[in-house]
Amino acid sequence: MAEIYFVRHGHSEANAANLVAGWRDYPLTEEGVNQATKESQKIKRKFHIGGMISSPLMRAHDTAKIIAQGNNFPVEDIVLLDGLKEKGYGELEGCISPEELRGVSDENIVRAGGETFDVFAKRVEQVNQQILYHLAQVGISSSLLIVGHAGFYRMAQCVSKGLPPSEMVNMEKPNNSTLLRYPIGKNWD
Repeated sequence: MAEIYFVRHGHSEANAANLVAGWRDYPLTEEGVNQATKESQKIKRKFHIGGMISSPLMRAHDTAKIIAQGNNFPVEDIVLLDGLKEKGYGELEGCISPEELRGVSDENIVRAGGETFDVFAKRVEQVNQQILYHLAQVGISSSLLIVGHAGFYRMAQCVSKGLPPSEMVNMEKPNNSTLLRYPIGKNWD
């Protein structure tokens, strides 16, 4: 049976500056390119990529392209899904650190033009339906690889476990360019 895997994008300029990136585009750093290249080789030894889905944000899409090239997967076949973007933080993006964000309420994030935890959870649920559709296209001897963001993965864990969306902040944050099983639901964990 095909598996669903997830890789967080490589180290980005926002990571290097210790800034919340959200929907803002930030390129990979040299370290991020190296991380994606190394992870690509690990993936090549672990499974065959039958399909790839990526966030359209530069840091994720560039990571996906590096992995695709290292695994002889056609870059033009990477499916870009807007729904895979990081949680939106509006005007706070690029202005505050992740540590400072912990003290900002959902209400203030909405005032800044960002998403609530509930809205983000619904977006993850919708993307999960698209992931299942793409998984059906992959075939049993291949796997589906998703390239996205830490916040998206953390919310996917909440959705999978039936936890309140605000619990996202307590979920383990994946490291840059690290392969994980994607938590799409109780039958897939």
